[in-house]
Amino acid sequence: KNGSGGASPSSMCLFRVFQRDEEFDDPRSYLPLGVHPGAVPHIIRPQPTFDAVVQELCGRFLLSLPSEELQVVSRLFFQIEQMWWFYEEHEAALHSHLPHMDMEEFGRQVFRLCDLFVPVRSHYDALFKEFKLYLSRVPVFGVFIMNRSMNKVVLGKSYNGSWLGFPRGKVNQGEEEVECAIREAREEIGIDLSGQVDAQSFIQFSEGKKKVKLFLVSGVGERTEFETQTRKEIRSISWYEISKAKSLLPSAQWKQLKSWINAKKKTDHQALKKQKKDTTGQPE
Repeated sequence: KNGSGGASPSSMCLFRVFQRDEEFDDPRSYLPLGVHPGAVPHIIRPQPTFDAVVQELCGRFLLSLPSEELQVVSRLFFQIEQMWWFYEEHEAALHSHLPHMDMEEFGRQVFRLCDLFVPVRSHYDALFKEFKLYLSRVPVFGVFIMNRSMNKVVLGKSYNGSWLGFPRGKVNQGEEEVECAIREAREEIGIDLSGQVDAQSFIQFSEGKKKVKLFLVSGVGERTEFETQTRKEIRSISWYEISKAKSLLPSAQWKQLKSWINAKKKTDHQALKKQKKDTTGQPE
């Protein structure tokens, strides 16, 4: 006890006693327990809601589009498809509370949350059906990549393992056929075939009402490193015996491919003989 009757602090006390004039007059600021001076307190931000994420993507992907683009069903849904891929790869993949869904359901949510679609919100199912019909008729271009011996082919396995196929995809508006095939090869398996695709060497067939054209490319080294530029689309890329392609092509195109390979081998052999003759001055 001190002379005034109050308690005197112990010499072991870790706190200092300050004279207070009145309650709540202390101008000092305090750090939370466990936080040292100079440290930045960890701020917990609320996780984004699904509605907020989709609305933000609407602003990023749709509001900047020219009005004429929004009037064309195919162009509109291609843009929504890009939104969906972005959502799956950069939002749902990073935030476990955000749901995964297919493109049809994602588009339905875009129509629900974006005010642009208030006048046509109730027509979503019909519009999406029109888009799917359009997709079934969009030409597809890709590459049939072979090694130097032309006895192996590059195939990609889907992310869920349900299919095996060639690098290929839908042509973009205003895109040339070879340009599309090169782009798809770069995106799907990470190889740049610029200058290596002959527009006259291809096999072509139909899948329903859709035209598929694969440009034939040989001479790719088996040590080439493949790496997809997509996410959750292709799981693996490997060389396979060329006989594996027989089950992936119509019989007529398989026969056409074998004829092309035989002719290519003959041409390459003749070119090699000529090169050796020109180099040595003697026939092979």
